[in-house]
Amino acid sequence: MNIIAIFTAALIPMVLGFIWYNPKVLGTAWMQASGMTEEKAKQGSMALKLGLSFLFSFMIAFVLNSLAVHDGMIDGAI
Repeated sequence: MNIIAIFTAALIPMVLGFIWYNPKVLGTAWMQASGMTEEKAKQGSMALKLGLSFLFSFMIAFVLNSLAVHDGMIDGAI
């Protein structure tokens, strides 16, 4: 099991979220459509939100790693 690959796979959704929800990309449109305000977004602990988000991403990456077949072709079958 490659823990570096799992760690990297857990970071990808967070990086994409940082880009997607950036006000210069789609963040402003998302905030208007969902009724979110800057004040609402800043409520709560950001460290807790990001920490739980990474933990859940890590758990998903860990499980998907065990479900994926990494051996290539088995007995010549495609």
